[in-house]
Amino acid sequence: MDQTVRFAGNGQFAIAVPDLAKARHFYGEVLGLPLEFESPEALGFDAGGFKLYVNREPSVGPCIPSFDVPDVAAARDYVVAAGATIVNDRGKGGFYFADPFGLVYDVVGED
Repeated sequence: MDQTVRFAGNGQFAIAVPDLAKARHFYGEVLGLPLEFESPEALGFDAGGFKLYVNREPSVGPCIPSFDVPDVAAARDYVVAAGATIVNDRGKGGFYFADPFGLVYDVVGED
């Protein structure tokens, strides 16, 4: 492993759903998770041991774990060289990548 690139789990997970109002009701009212963040495109809940981000997407998507990295560009280059595919590049802020098996992960720059 390249010792200049370090990935650390950050206790955040994201899912995709087509209906944020329904998600707000289910996760907030049914499960009782405190709503910490709301925008027209996303919700953020405190789930105790992790943060759950619910993103508005046309179809339901799987749970996506998130990693913090000190250097987004180095991490991007590193995973691509190892066979990963970038599926959503957010520039300096981070990116989503699919590993060689098709599983998707989120990478966020440490602030």
